[in-house]
Amino acid sequence: MKKIVTVFAAAVMAFALPTVGFAVESPAATQESATIGDVAVTVSGAENVVFDASKVPAKGTVGTPIANIYVEGDITGDEAVLTFNIGKEYAGYNATVYIEHSDGTTEVKPVVVDENGNIVISVKQLSIFSIVLGEPSGKAADSSAKSPSTSASLVAVAGLTAASTLGAGAVAVSLRKKDAE
Repeated sequence: MKKIVTVFAAAVMAFALPTVGFAVESPAATQESATIGDVAVTVSGAENVVFDASKVPAKGTVGTPIANIYVEGDITGDEAVLTFNIGKEYAGYNATVYIEHSDGTTEVKPVVVDENGNIVISVKQLSIFSIVLGEPSGKAADSSAKSPSTSASLVAVAGLTAASTLGAGAVAVSLRKKDAE
């Protein structure tokens, strides 16, 4: 029975070892930031980023653009993640990000401002982004369940780490009993 427990615990530890990779930021991930007017912008997954903007009507006016921001650069992977911080006072508000690409095509991304005042979107190309504040949605989006650097589920990493710790404990007990015999 001791051998079975030891082999099982060692297998759990071996399978749990890759969880360290989930929690480590990818070396390809880059991050560039700028504050444009009252809006802090962060771009992850792009290089040589250039920001430019023109501030438009007063921040906080529902239904009017908060900011027009031009972001240019080279996306390093499949997509870039843009984070626009418009302020915690807008947590739970609906917002719409209008995207105009250089080829004239447009995209519309409806979002809810998270509890930290962030609007987070993923894009395949950098363009002109116009943010329009909407009405309060009643609740802020929960951004705490994923790692911002890797999008790894914190529950999965914690579960595999706990399994690894239990496996190490089982191996230690098994080896201690073997030494005592």
